[in-house]
Amino acid sequence: MHILTGLFPNQVLQRDRRGFATIIAAGRATATGPVLVTIQGLRGFAKPRRAGHARGGRFSVKLPGLPVGGPYRIALHCGAEGTVVEGVRVGDVWLLAGQSNMQGYGDLATGLRRAPDVFALTMAGVWMPAEEPIHLLQESSDPVHTGETITAAQAVVARRDALLGAGPGLPFAAAMARRTGVPQGLIACAHGGSSLTQWDPALKQQGGRSLYGSMFKAWHRTGQPVAGLLWYQGESDANENDCERYTTRFVRFTRALRRDLTHARLPVLTVQLGRLMGGGPAAVRAWNRIQEQQRLMPTVLDHCGVVPAVDLPLSDNIHLSGAAQQRIGLRLARLASRLVHKDRRESAPPAIASVQRRRTVTQNGIVYEVKFSGVSGGLHGRVEQAFALVDAEHRIVDAIIRTEWTGGDCLRIIAWPNLVKAGARLMYGHGCNPPALLADDRDCAVPITGPLRIAGEMLAGPGISAWQGGITVHPDRLAKLDAARVARLASQDEHITAGEPQWPEFINHHTRWIGTHGVACFVTEFESAAATRILGFGYDGPVRLWLDGKEIHSNPKGTNPCLADHHLVPVTLMPGRHRLALAMDVNGGQAWGFTLRWLAPDDGTPPGAHRWPVCIMANKSCPTV
Repeated sequence: MHILTGLFPNQVLQRDRRGFATIIAAGRATATGPVLVTIQGLRGFAKPRRAGHARGGRFSVKLPGLPVGGPYRIALHCGAEGTVVEGVRVGDVWLLAGQSNMQGYGDLATGLRRAPDVFALTMAGVWMPAEEPIHLLQESSDPVHTGETITAAQAVVARRDALLGAGPGLPFAAAMARRTGVPQGLIACAHGGSSLTQWDPALKQQGGRSLYGSMFKAWHRTGQPVAGLLWYQGESDANENDCERYTTRFVRFTRALRRDLTHARLPVLTVQLGRLMGGGPAAVRAWNRIQEQQRLMPTVLDHCGVVPAVDLPLSDNIHLSGAAQQRIGLRLARLASRLVHKDRRESAPPAIASVQRRRTVTQNGIVYEVKFSGVSGGLHGRVEQAFALVDAEHRIVDAIIRTEWTGGDCLRIIAWPNLVKAGARLMYGHGCNPPALLADDRDCAVPITGPLRIAGEMLAGPGISAWQGGITVHPDRLAKLDAARVARLASQDEHITAGEPQWPEFINHHTRWIGTHGVACFVTEFESAAATRILGFGYDGPVRLWLDGKEIHSNPKGTNPCLADHHLVPVTLMPGRHRLALAMDVNGGQAWGFTLRWLAPDDGTPPGAHRWPVCIMANKSCPTV
């Protein structure tokens, strides 16, 4: 008798929820008749038990009830024919797939070489005690992995002499063996440099000439279900052509795998991309886009979890070191305990729960409050430069002044409002090699996150940068003015005031006002469709503002500095032409000016989709941006 699928020396069979495995094997036999199975040393199986039949040169067996543990010595007999399989165990079996970081490129000096109770189905199709490098592409007979297959003796030498090859699979399985007390099996399927296109399930029929086909063939030969899939991939998809389709392709891959493995709820444990050194500006957006899709994958794919790798050390510009692979293996084990084995002792990992803009005057800037969830003990690591504000093109908005802990699981980010751009978002870990190192007491890290829309933030429209007036300082008292007089005084100045090129909505007359006392008056007109809008108002002196003759804002105690959007003034506009009149006390020459621009709640709508009011001066439309 010769077994072809399902039962091999040192194989780990997958247990069910009750802790038992089913022996499922098939192969060739010349005899005809019942196939008997004997399991030595196992109570209840010491006598031969009928488990299948042989006919037409083939046989198959199916025998349930093999308990967790081992090793077992299993004998199959049909008439005078028979075969014995040594070292069979029952525990959990995991598929390892993805590209180089799953294949293993970490240094073996700091990695894990071997571990008790962990066995691997190598790329040669042989079960053996797991030893790094588990993935040895050149021992595979599948053309997708190698052009020339080495011998078993050469594979022994290659493993013995290897300096690199540490991956996450072995430390993961070692941790799971300690946690569960049952043997662990690993099926090696990863291939460095591979993209999701190369893992396309549509290539299944190519068998060993495709990555998906090779993986399916390896699984099919085991004849057993698996506990889950470990996936570490995405580097090869981090380009402008492929990054936007990563979620679609990975969901399609996972659904096909679940169908082909007849496991509709197959757990999928993924690793978020870590760091890339020397990626360059062109790679940043695509790299971060893949990371964000991986972070969000559990929201679109059930029975899926993700662990971060961004805080871990590298062995070169892109591959995790051996020590880092041990840490990512433990993180995956924590995830498996929670996701697969429903261990309530393992809580969800840390994550950014919310980002909120707080209206405050105490910090001389915009205050963003970031709250975390899932933190065990406390968060540790640098926060300086770990967060960034980014614009719609994923470029950094250089506006953050400082980042500071406020106690518990909350930190505060202070940004200079005059530098915050329209539609800005907050991101943790911008770039390919960010200083994002936050992790809790369990060594569970915060994933790369964002760009995130900020609750309470406003979407900035055009600034109101064309005004008449401001040149003459009048002796009037601010409290005694009304909109009509302000407009008349402003119209006495022929000059039309425009903002600075670098900050067009900042109307700055400081050099003219030094040493003077009184009030400067401004007027402007604009066309608007019907809308409810918000005026973002900043100023550094006592001020009053009127819309169509009605006062909408007054602050007799206004003072330095001028902060953009420091005051929010809601207005309801009817279709047609409107007039704004503004009076500012120059405060003994200490005032510089003001900034006024249109705002709308940031609901994710692009700035260009809004119908903003248009400024009208000197009987013609003026640019307002």
